[in-house]
Amino acid sequence: MYISVMGKLIIQEGLRFGRLVAIREGKTLTLPSGQTNRTIRCKCDCGKVKNIRLLHLVRGRTKSCGCLGGESHGMAGGKL
Repeated sequence: MYISVMGKLIIQEGLRFGRLVAIREGKTLTLPSGQTNRTIRCKCDCGKVKNIRLLHLVRGRTKSCGCLGGESHGMAGGKL
């Protein structure tokens, strides 16, 4: 799992979040509001490598690079 050191989450290499596997700490993302978000460089089971917001990984909001399509939002097989 992940650990917290002095209030900062530490994600170990190889940790799995759905179809994503953590590789290393990614670049810090700055939103238009000025808020900063940490990202984790992840490799998806489909082979794509992408930076994902740490908070989205930990809370289960993001489970793939996007290759799951609607499945990642719980909408697979549903009608519009």
